[in-house]
Amino acid sequence: MLTYDALLFTATSLKFMDGGWLPLTIGSMVFILMVVWYLERQRLGLLLKQPLSAEAMVSELEQKQWTRASGTAVYFSRNEGQVPSSLINNLKYNEILHQRNVLLTFKYPDKPRVHPLKRMEVTQLSETFWQMIVYVGYQESPDIEQIYTVSRSNSFVLHPTDTLFFMSSERIKVKPSSWWHDVKARLFILLSRNALRTSERLHVPQDRLIEIGVHVEI
Repeated sequence: MLTYDALLFTATSLKFMDGGWLPLTIGSMVFILMVVWYLERQRLGLLLKQPLSAEAMVSELEQKQWTRASGTAVYFSRNEGQVPSSLINNLKYNEILHQRNVLLTFKYPDKPRVHPLKRMEVTQLSETFWQMIVYVGYQESPDIEQIYTVSRSNSFVLHPTDTLFFMSSERIKVKPSSWWHDVKARLFILLSRNALRTSERLHVPQDRLIEIGVHVEI
């Protein structure tokens, strides 16, 4: 693939003044957008990362008496072992936990498709907390209905009628710094506002979704 790209780049460069500048300019702009998106997403993840690991947080939570709501709460987590911001904010403002709580993380292995029997891994962290990892190939699209189906063949079953999904919704602001930092941050905010929301990409039913706003400065 890199060989083809190199040949195309060389051929276009040789005709730069005869129109070759156009595909080179468009390609460079797309490349810059992709790099900015990737780097700023990584930095945003570090800013939102909680100091405690998921296991440590769960152990601490289980030692306290919480008001328990019926059903299952699923908290989306970017990385395995991290505490989702949606869980922290739900406890902060609502002071409530569900009878079953799931920390859900998607992983994307370097393969086009994942076998249905290897789609999901579930680890029980405590009496009321589970870590769920869903593997999705790069030719597949993750979907909540798919997760419901796979869970039926697993020891941990999600029921559509008693499951709520908690998700953080970042409200990003620019923290003034150097001009290059400000340009990248503003570009990232623009891209974020026009990106497909995770809940829409996963087709989460709107009546089963709770989004909690998080203000972040980058």
